[in-house]
Amino acid sequence: MNKCCICIPVMNVDMFIPKITTNAHTIGRQFTDYRIVFFYDLSHDGTLNLIHDAQRESQNKIDILCNSHPQGKVPKTHHLAHARNSMIEHIRKNYSDFEYFAMMDADEVCTHPPNLDLFQRCMKRKDWDCLTFNKSFYYDLWALSMNHLPVSMWHFEQPNAYQIYIDGINYLVETCPSGELIPVLSAFNGFGIYRTQKFINSSYDGKLRLDLIPECLLKKNIHTAGEVMNFHWAPDEASQDCEHRAFHMYARYNDGAEICICPEILFPDDPEFED
Repeated sequence: MNKCCICIPVMNVDMFIPKITTNAHTIGRQFTDYRIVFFYDLSHDGTLNLIHDAQRESQNKIDILCNSHPQGKVPKTHHLAHARNSMIEHIRKNYSDFEYFAMMDADEVCTHPPNLDLFQRCMKRKDWDCLTFNKSFYYDLWALSMNHLPVSMWHFEQPNAYQIYIDGINYLVETCPSGELIPVLSAFNGFGIYRTQKFINSSYDGKLRLDLIPECLLKKNIHTAGEVMNFHWAPDEASQDCEHRAFHMYARYNDGAEICICPEILFPDDPEFED
């Protein structure tokens, strides 16, 4: 299945690194060749030592990028956008011939062994350019943009917006025909696989980017959920939004990327990290 670059931002996540690394290799081995790229930001635990150990054991399959341009006191989404953009630039410079890349979070969401049968079936499909996956509970409303609700849920009055958005994604998952995918404008849920040529020109942005949303969809969203507000959890801080939204929106409207959610579960819940 060609080549894939698996990108993982890491910071203070040493408890997850062993399982994340194992799963990244497992996903990588589904391709004819692969690389794992860690982007390391200053941590206060053993994260750096563990990814260096993994690199030594990887037979040249792991690249480590260390943050040489700290972002200072800015929102977390700005830090994550910088990390992901750095990995995309690494792909442009070193792996532009790789047909695929993946973004993978280094947390409990991706620690349980993946469903490889599902992954292999999805990789044979031609009806997506970005594919993310469901969980036993669909928690990642932060990255989610549906066709009728393109703006972040957290930029509307709460709790009304939460219920509107959770009802929206639940309806799409529950009514999706068997064997079909759910088309959206943005989604992540901890792991996404991308066709490189559709996304290589895009970039992440941790700020609210209403300019990337078609005016007709923005008006529809406002009619449904109310006026757009500052980020709900930090209304007095700098503009912020989930960094995935700008990345997906740009590719969708500039390069025609098809972004989909698979209603099946790739990474089951990990009992080790359940409450």
